Amino acid sequence: MVIVHMGGLLCSELLEERLMKLVANEEQLPGGHEVPVGYVSPVIRDEMVQLLRDLTKKLDCYSETFARAVSILDVFLWTVKVRVKFLNCLAVTCFFIAAKLEEDIEHVPSLDRLVDESECGCSSVDIQRMELIVMQKLNFNLVRTAPLELLQIFHTLATINRMLQLPPGLTASQHLRRVTHRLEVILCCSQFLQFKPSVLALAVIGCELRLLGSDWLATLVTLQDKVQVYT
Repeated sequence: MVIVHMGGLLCSELLEERLMKLVANEEQLPGGHEVPVGYVSPVIRDEMVQLLRDLTKKLDCYSETFARAVSILDVFLWTVKVRVKFLNCLAVTCFFIAAKLEEDIEHVPSLDRLVDESECGCSSVDIQRMELIVMQKLNFNLVRTAPLELLQIFHTLATINRMLQLPPGLTASQHLRRVTHRLEVILCCSQFLQFKPSVLALAVIGCELRLLGSDWLATLVTLQDKVQVYT
């Protein structure tokens, strides 16, 4: 997406265009529903998402895979009430789907390895069956707007427009990894599901700008104005 040799202005325009499309298609999950006994509660969901984060690191997968897996899992949990006994299989299945969407083909873990490394207690056949259920329940719409992609674009826009004042020795790539880590922590907390992905991404960028000691509020407002995203 970033076209360096054509200049920062064109790069910025392309990013803003992509950002506008993502924001236009983002969804906010409804909240406030009661969870019957024996079904997945917000606390249990958070524990499982943290396990998915650990699995991402264990398999050396991309942060994009983790974010996509959480997105698929959350949409499914808000679409269907899921019994706790099925959550392990569901979560690992969401991870497997996400890996096929985000990872290089040669880096997608096999089902056997995924079953072994995740210690999910289900079989490869179980995951294949659950995969079909997930796709059918979500109408095969598996690539929804996720906060990580928005965060990456906001960060790139702030970088190429020289809004970030990074300390000596810290590159933009290193800084992006740092803010990505912060977002991953947030994704593990169901309390933040009430916010749209764009709001989460902007909030993470805003907090980081403030920590850097830059003119964070003016920069945040500039980013908001570019795509008309307001908290």
